[in-house]
Amino acid sequence: MTLHNPRKRFGQHFLTDSDTISRIVDVIASSSEDIVVEIGPGQGALTEPLLDRVSCIHAIEIDRNLATVLEQRFRHLDKLRVHCADALKIDFSELAKKQRVRVVSNLPYNISTPLIFHLASFHDNIIDMHLMLQREVAQRLTATTGNKNYGRLSVIAGCCFKIEKLFDVLPESFTPPPKVVSSFAYFKPKPILAEGELKELDKIVRLAFANRRKTVANALSALFNLSTLKYLGIDPCLHVDNIKPEQFLDMLEYCNKRRR
Repeated sequence: MTLHNPRKRFGQHFLTDSDTISRIVDVIASSSEDIVVEIGPGQGALTEPLLDRVSCIHAIEIDRNLATVLEQRFRHLDKLRVHCADALKIDFSELAKKQRVRVVSNLPYNISTPLIFHLASFHDNIIDMHLMLQREVAQRLTATTGNKNYGRLSVIAGCCFKIEKLFDVLPESFTPPPKVVSSFAYFKPKPILAEGELKELDKIVRLAFANRRKTVANALSALFNLSTLKYLGIDPCLHVDNIKPEQFLDMLEYCNKRRR
């Protein structure tokens, strides 16, 4: 198969190492009943082995040329449905219909963070996710309070998913090789947030980490006074990066009750 010329605008790094591909497919542990959404399938390195194991794959590919290649390569298989579209604009509830899906992706690194936020808003439609990420992003996603990598992404991800970093993948596993080490990670949605609450939570978290060097009392003074923070069991003197995801959820719940 002739390798497609990678396009920088789409952040394309094609997974080509057969051992890594086999390891990923084994870790996903798909079954014949699974409906998979694969984001950024490229030339089908993961698509092909997964097609042998699952009921259906919705492949979302923004590159029109690659979408055409996939359609032609697997045109004999009804179980592959190629969507030439931007994954950031996909309504996953519409894609899933009444069935929940499993998401798989060798994510373009330039959209990984906004895409994880987008996927988080469809937690009711997703069974789990297996994502290839830049290792630095994986470290931020899994960081805990007090860690230098702990921030907005850590909090939102911690509220929306149970996340486990599975293994690292070296640059030479891709063509062209990225300049960074990658990490393959597992995400299990937490059905905590109701529809529309993610945006409200993000407003609180954004405000907090825009002032991360301040105490929580000063950083969030526009939303909460000292007595409210104490009522919520949050020490007003703590710095923002010591506030746990569940404490941000408590703040969100308080805001919701105040609005009602």
